[in-house]
Amino acid sequence: MLRHLCAADVGPADVGPSETWGVLYVASLCWLLCLSRWWLLPESRCVPCVAMLDTNLSILCWNVRGLNCPDRRAAVHETVASSSCQLVCIQESKLQSIDLFLAMYLGGQRLKSFAQRPADGTKGGILLLWDDSAVTVSNVQIGAYFLSATVAINNYGDDKSFKLTTVYGPTRSIHKEAFYLELISEKPPPGTKWLVNGDFNQIYRARDKNRANVDRGRLVRFRNALNNCELKEIHMQNRRFTWSNE
Repeated sequence: MLRHLCAADVGPADVGPSETWGVLYVASLCWLLCLSRWWLLPESRCVPCVAMLDTNLSILCWNVRGLNCPDRRAAVHETVASSSCQLVCIQESKLQSIDLFLAMYLGGQRLKSFAQRPADGTKGGILLLWDDSAVTVSNVQIGAYFLSATVAINNYGDDKSFKLTTVYGPTRSIHKEAFYLELISEKPPPGTKWLVNGDFNQIYRARDKNRANVDRGRLVRFRNALNNCELKEIHMQNRRFTWSNE
């Protein structure tokens, strides 16, 4: 399955083997001069390109498997506080409402601004936290399976903005097609940089699955959706899957 953004596994020490946490990834984004659309998959390096600007932005992306537990909230708070991220993308919050108090606790001293896609009951939920001294976030849009926004880096004369889309894809097969169509509908105009991250709950090639039972029809439809979006994969390093120990 396609999950999150970049490499560096983090998990609280007191989580037992029966409670599997989402894997945490941190990415350093390099600005592209020649590539208008890009898609980050689990990876611990910058986007490859012919020429890059000298602007770096750190993003933390994490499926936390629920923020309704005090221990998990504390783990997120401690991880964010110990990182240098300017943006945090959280999936599967499992919360219908996140107030300012909780958002500021999770984001710590630096990440004081937030936007959310509420959970459906206890399912899904997306939270975006950011450091407004480093970036300006605007044009927040919320869909059934995504949260999108325009992100601009502060204190730069040239345009250093891009569209950020964080997704939490459906787990049930009957909702997959709607997810693909919604992702395609988020494709920005030509010339706009686009970063898509999150938990897609879906693979787009057979070798990304560690079992033989692959729904190839659904795989092809997802890959077609990615192609329609003109998104490009960044391959993962140092592990085979983002969602297991292999």
